Amino acid sequence: MGLIARAAVADALLNLFLALAMFDIYSHFQRPSRILHARVFVWLGLGFLTKGPVAVVFPVLVSGLFYLSYGRWREWLKLALDLRGLLIFLAIVLPWHVAIYLDTGWAFFEGFYLDHNINRYSEPMEGHGGSIFYFLLVAPLIIMPFGGWFLLIFAQIGNALSRPLDRYLWLWFFSVLAVFSLSGTKLPHYLLYGMSGVFLLMAEYREKIRSPWIGFAPALLLFALFAALPQLFGYLAGQTDRIYEQTLFQAGAERFAGWPQAVCVAAFMLTVAVVFLKTALWRRLLLLGLLQALLIAVLILPAVMVLFLAREGSPEIWLAAMFVPSVLYELFRYLTLRYRFTDEDLIIRQGLLFRNERHIRFRRIQNIDIVQGPLQRLL
Repeated sequence: MGLIARAAVADALLNLFLALAMFDIYSHFQRPSRILHARVFVWLGLGFLTKGPVAVVFPVLVSGLFYLSYGRWREWLKLALDLRGLLIFLAIVLPWHVAIYLDTGWAFFEGFYLDHNINRYSEPMEGHGGSIFYFLLVAPLIIMPFGGWFLLIFAQIGNALSRPLDRYLWLWFFSVLAVFSLSGTKLPHYLLYGMSGVFLLMAEYREKIRSPWIGFAPALLLFALFAALPQLFGYLAGQTDRIYEQTLFQAGAERFAGWPQAVCVAAFMLTVAVVFLKTALWRRLLLLGLLQALLIAVLILPAVMVLFLAREGSPEIWLAAMFVPSVLYELFRYLTLRYRFTDEDLIIRQGLLFRNERHIRFRRIQNIDIVQGPLQRLL
């Protein structure tokens, strides 16, 4: 998902509006609110502008199935067909569609809605087809190195019978899986629209995943693949008769040979060391996720971009500069934060070049909020 978030495509923004709509739908199910209800239509409208009908299909489908599972389908119909909500949606969507019609006529509607939506769903486009089981195989791969963690939470699927949130999140995932498994065109990132709910399930049951072999096997295989990239590209170059592919694979073998392979081998050895750390399985997997993000940002992705853009020289450093800050920011903030308690106050020191020290007296503390991201909890 990190690559999708940084790519010049609309999928990350679409996934944002999908997630916002889905979360507000569930919040409204738990505690009905006119504000939440109206906000759902705002997210649907913005998502529709981002990438079309898919932004509406899944919230409608998942919420409909969810309400139906509790026998509240009449309530769902009333909410879905609410006049105020529909007017909010149209107020967001219609102005741009009117403007594009006045500018290009029906050309956009035929090209986008008929070709890139209906035709893309009914038949493979640009060679992106696949079996009905395509996304079952893709699901653990697109969230590496957490593929094993993902597989292990299926042992908790029975809780969906008694826990509304679990039921909602599983319906979210399986609805996306089913819809795109029946699609003619299949691309791996399509399944990301259903993975936000899965991540919440993975977090919810993180303490219940017990099998280290299933948890670590996908990550170990991935880092072993990184370490063997020159040999893999060399093998692929000998398996094709196309000059372009031979040239591309040979360039890949050369690009990842030498010090890049040494770095990948070191990363694999570090992965093996992490497996044997004496801490919770999910914490070790998060540490491998950080290692993978750093390796891809600094080495793998820049080298692949160079290959496909066919540029001379070594622009990896400049390309890596686009990704490294986001990976290192939390680590830097953690390492530069210190605190200690005295008899009367809490002292917090932060910063490296410019230090900031705060003294907070205990008698002035009225409430305590504890916020920890995944990296802070891991470290």
